[in-house]
Amino acid sequence: MAEGLRLEKTGQARAARRGAILKAIAERARLEAPAALVEPELDRMIHELGHTLEDHGSNLSRYLAEIDKTEADLRVDWRTRAERRVKTSLIIRAIAKAERVTPTPAEFEARMQEVLRQFPSTKEAHSAFDPPELEAYTRGVLRTEKVLELLDSA
Repeated sequence: MAEGLRLEKTGQARAARRGAILKAIAERARLEAPAALVEPELDRMIHELGHTLEDHGSNLSRYLAEIDKTEADLRVDWRTRAERRVKTSLIIRAIAKAERVTPTPAEFEARMQEVLRQFPSTKEAHSAFDPPELEAYTRGVLRTEKVLELLDSA
């Protein structure tokens, strides 16, 4: 039990440190977040909120009514956060490219197996996700993790 708490605290500290590093880099970067990327990021954020609400027995419409806002209001409120997420993503990609950071085939395969194990069958996994999109997403997550490890060790 104590070991689990220690590991959780260590993980939280690492996440906070990495978040601070990325925030500092994003604030110093002379980079504008293109609207063509910010709008889809806002869509993604709202979609994620919808899934989170559904997981807790609610839905987006009910939530918006409770907070007396529209989806358009939410988009305005969240625009700065979406811009920061886009900038951070672009910075991570640039670092990955400059440092030649890519997941190994073994890392990719292990992570794909991890994802697929969450489904009763491969067929159900393929119906839930478009395989090329899932592969691209998985590679992106692994690349981000490796860049964060690189930044954390610097």
